[in-house]
Amino acid sequence: MSHPRWALAGLVLVAASATSGASGCGEAPPAGPSAPVAQEEHLDDPVVPGVPAALAGGAPTSDAPEAAAPKPEPVPIAGTPYVRGRATVTVRAPLARVRDAILDVAHYSELVPHCKTSTVADTRASGSRDGYLEIEAPEGLLRMAVEVAKPVAAADGTESVQIRSYKGNVRTFELTWRLRKGNRGATQLSLEVFLDLGAAVPPEVLNQENLARALEGVVAVRDRVERRR
Repeated sequence: MSHPRWALAGLVLVAASATSGASGCGEAPPAGPSAPVAQEEHLDDPVVPGVPAALAGGAPTSDAPEAAAPKPEPVPIAGTPYVRGRATVTVRAPLARVRDAILDVAHYSELVPHCKTSTVADTRASGSRDGYLEIEAPEGLLRMAVEVAKPVAAADGTESVQIRSYKGNVRTFELTWRLRKGNRGATQLSLEVFLDLGAAVPPEVLNQENLARALEGVVAVRDRVERRR
């Protein structure tokens, strides 16, 4: 069975070429044979299946300025060939409004790309909620029961919300949203995605899907919230 790859918006590989020149007084001597240029070795650069080297070389910190077009960042999972996909955007809306959108799991089918069905059932004693998602994937329709955790606030003011599968036809499906107040009433929103189908799917295919889903999800939430301002 072939596994079509997801197109990744905003992934641009930049190849830089170096030019050399010389200037001096008088007539220049004839040019001799050019010496080979030594290539710098990067022995510690990670090699991650399905992730371009320009991305796998390291993700920017959350304090880095956002580019005009957001790009997904690979987050390597130690000891495995897999990565979590992460993407970050600035939402021109207060944090509380962004939080309401990501906690509204019952309407993910109207919000998150490729989500066909979304419901929320019981609330647990811990404050987390049980839900059900159906998500389209190249490998077929993914059906899963999920736990939607309560928001957790860190010391630096960042809030996180995790949604994790615990039953279904996938081994692991995790969404981790992170929110932090930005400048001028805006919110910095980040999404990490990890999908493990538990089937014979090459790591490079799953890695590309994780990167694509992170970018699509965070951009969809940003666009929806900003339209409702």
